[in-house]
Amino acid sequence: MNSRYFKIPTARIEGFNVALLELDMDESAERFVVIDENKGLILGFGTRPLGGIAKVTLPVKYAIDAICTVCIIDIDKTFKIKAVSGVKMELVNAYDVDMRQ
Repeated sequence: MNSRYFKIPTARIEGFNVALLELDMDESAERFVVIDENKGLILGFGTRPLGGIAKVTLPVKYAIDAICTVCIIDIDKTFKIKAVSGVKMELVNAYDVDMRQ
């Protein structure tokens, strides 16, 4: 194959911003859900990672406007669902985010 048809960029794209939610979850919380309050869409969900900090990246608009609700769920039903509305995420460069749990 001729490499001139398949050029792979090696330079880092500056200004590739995303919204980042870092959710420090208690041991009794097994799941989380992130909801767009305006549209009612589920933007992210998952289980508690072993390290306890769940990370979700979303489009930049979620770092500009506080339009998310974040819920923490205990599937054992020992505790009730805890939710916070009006969450504004952190604006970060996508290349600087370490998504490892």
